Amino acid sequence: MRPIRRVWDDLVLPLVSSWGSRRKQELDWSADANRGRIIVDDVRGPTLSWIFVDLSREFTPCFKLLVPDLDS
Repeated sequence: MRPIRRVWDDLVLPLVSSWGSRRKQELDWSADANRGRIIVDDVRGPTLSWIFVDLSREFTPCFKLLVPDLDS
C-alpha cells in the first residue's frame, strides 16, 4: 500500500470516525478503492471528500481534499 494511502486509511479515517462517535454525529460514509465521501448529519451538512487518482497529471503520489468554497 502506498504511504499516503496508508496514512489516510490508518490515521485520518479512524480519526474522523472517532470524532463522529464522540460528538454523536451521524456520518454517512460512501467509499471505494479510489475515492470517498463522508457527509456529516445529512445532505446539507459538511462533507469530507477525497480522491486517490492523479487529477493534475503530476508524477508524485498525493491526495487532494475537496472542500466547499467557504466564501460562498
